[in-house]
Order: sequence, then structure tokens, then C-alpha cells
Amino acid sequence: MRTKRKFQQKDLLASLMNGFDSEKEALLAQIRAGDDQMQGEKERQLALLRLKREQLRVKKDAEMDAAALVFGKAHSKDKQVQDSRQQQLFLAKQRMLAKKTENRKQICCRTWTLLEELSDVANSEDDGDDGDDG
Repeated sequence: MRTKRKFQQKDLLASLMNGFDSEKEALLAQIRAGDDQMQGEKERQLALLRLKREQLRVKKDAEMDAAALVFGKAHSKDKQVQDSRQQQLFLAKQRMLAKKTENRKQICCRTWTLLEELSDVANSEDDGDDGDDG
């Protein structure tokens, strides 16, 4: 009987060991699956973080591009205003020069006219003086 009991105990022990090994393998598989799942979640979160960083970078680049565009337009507008002002100053100087020239011509004409009148008066006086003496 003892041998039979020993035999049953050995079978029971072997059966328990087999069950223990299978359970151990199942638990290890679950742990590995959990690790894989955790690793997958970490990778997903890292990918999400990279995506958010890329979106921020793109947004900042777009803002910089917009600022550069606005700055460029403002600079262009300033240059147009400056060029227009220089052109207006040039035209104003040309008008002043033309007015001076016109005024000089008028003065010359008046002077010439006065000189002719004086010459005519002097000639008529000279002609009149000869007539009185003679």
C-alpha cells in the first residue's frame, strides 16, 4: 500500500508540477504580452509627442513666414513712399526752376522794353534838341 500511495503521491506531484509549469508559462506569456502592450503604448505616446512637436514647428514656421511677408510688404510700402517723395521733391524743384526761368525771362523782357522806351525817349529828345537849335 505504501508503494501505491507513494506512486499516487508521485503522480500527484508530477501532475502538480505540470500544472505549475503550464500556469507559470501562461503567466509569463501574460507578462510578456503586457510588456509588449506597454511598449506599444510608449511608442504610441512618443509618436503622438513627435506629431505635436512637428505641428508646433509648422505653426511657428507659418507664423514666421507670415511675419516675414508682412515685414516685406511694409518695407516695400516704405520704399514706395520714399521713392514717391523723392519724385515729388524732384518735380517741385523742376517747377521752381521753371518759375525762376520764367520770372527771369519776364524781367529781361520788361527790362528790354524799358530800355527800348528809354532809347526811344532819348532819341526823340535828341531829335527834338536838334530841331530847337536849328
